[in-house]
Amino acid sequence: MTMPVGAEQTKQLPLVDVDFEKKQLKSLHIRKLVKYCQHRKLKGYATIRNSNGIDGLVEFLIERNVRYVDVSRFVEMSA
Repeated sequence: MTMPVGAEQTKQLPLVDVDFEKKQLKSLHIRKLVKYCQHRKLKGYATIRNSNGIDGLVEFLIERNVRYVDVSRFVEMSA
């Protein structure tokens, strides 16, 4: 049996409870999320924020594999 090229190099992503992550991200409030997006230069976050508010921004971050831990570390370091 042959393995696809690079199959041995694929890494498994840890399973994340998306609902829990969403709740945690919302707890940081929109200003901190926006500041994180600005710092990381994530394109498109302003459009999402303006049209869908914090719920849209949280979805935007989740889709980009941003976790609560990432944002909270940034907030701690920038404080």
